[in-house]
Amino acid sequence: METSKKEKRNSLAVSIYIFETVICQIIGGVITVPYISVSVMLLLFLYVIINNHSFNVEKLKVVFITFIAISVVLGVSIIKNGLFYAGLYTIYFVVFGATALIISITEFSYYWIIIYSLRISIIYELMYFLLLRKQLLYADDYWTLQMGTAYSFLTPAVVSLLVIMKNRAFGFRKKYVVLSTVNLFISSYVILIDCGTRGAIVSLAVAFVLIYISRLRSIKKVITIVIVSILVYIVFQNFELVLVHIDNILTMAGIKVSAISKMITWMNTGVSLYNGRDTLYELAKEIFLENPLFGHGVGYYESKDPSGGYVHNLFWQMLCEVGILGSMPFIIVFINDVWTNFIRKNLQEGGDAFRVLLFLITIPLLMFSSAYWLLPSFWLYLWMIIIKMNFKRRI
Repeated sequence: METSKKEKRNSLAVSIYIFETVICQIIGGVITVPYISVSVMLLLFLYVIINNHSFNVEKLKVVFITFIAISVVLGVSIIKNGLFYAGLYTIYFVVFGATALIISITEFSYYWIIIYSLRISIIYELMYFLLLRKQLLYADDYWTLQMGTAYSFLTPAVVSLLVIMKNRAFGFRKKYVVLSTVNLFISSYVILIDCGTRGAIVSLAVAFVLIYISRLRSIKKVITIVIVSILVYIVFQNFELVLVHIDNILTMAGIKVSAISKMITWMNTGVSLYNGRDTLYELAKEIFLENPLFGHGVGYYESKDPSGGYVHNLFWQMLCEVGILGSMPFIIVFINDVWTNFIRKNLQEGGDAFRVLLFLITIPLLMFSSAYWLLPSFWLYLWMIIIKMNFKRRI
């Protein structure tokens, strides 16, 4: 089916939205813009409104109800836990959540989202190697900047993986497969060599495994899931030994991966590989058990953490904030989406493929880093799976 100009413009808006961090870095590399994320989202919101003279009212009602419900939770949390802890999350939700909501009810093309995403990736990579890389590697706050840089290259890497591994289903032209291969190599190089951020590396590995599983059918899929589960268990139980062997093999090949070197250094100095996350999860468990059904509201965990930080885990954060009853609706639609897209059927083009992309750039990252309130792709993913649950026969 031929894609209309409006759908192409909507697809461009989607690509800019999911590449928000990258877009802000590209703009920031040229000029300084105060509150750049807010400015980009506001312009994107207006762009989508202007480009679409009408919206699907039924879909708007469905996601708007959820938007209002979350807004009420934030309002109550501000009253209970204070503006200092819940206020920032509220601002990000209003900015990212509202823009994602309006984007989710437009008509767009998965094919063109990928095309625009690849083009944005190339522009970003050129700017990175021409300008940003030197600033990163020699910055005094390198250990802070490298994490954000690694995660910003995760989205280009996942987009490229989908094109390369699922091209038979989507039929991208050969030039886009070649471009994706180059894009994947560059993104992986930055993540592994320049940054070495474990979260981004694990997220990329999870994306590869899940895309590979989605390609399989029936018994092969079951066997692969079992084998992968056993391998993950074995590696986890012998992680230090496996890490040293991998490092020795790479060293013999003349390759040095920052993430592996960093973890081995930590092991030799007695620093936990959890990097303090085990302590965060213990605190989250204590807070959850205080009120397991309803939680304590947004910002309560931050008020109890000595550093004022967040949980670094999507589900622990939800359980602390809204308890079991508040978390269950998301968990149910989340499990349904995973089952539909990775287990039950072979991935095809369209809405399912787009949700897979959003899942892969969002959920693995949120399992051990960031807070979902601050991540644009989470809100778009949430609205999309809610729409899918309510309109599954029509999209």
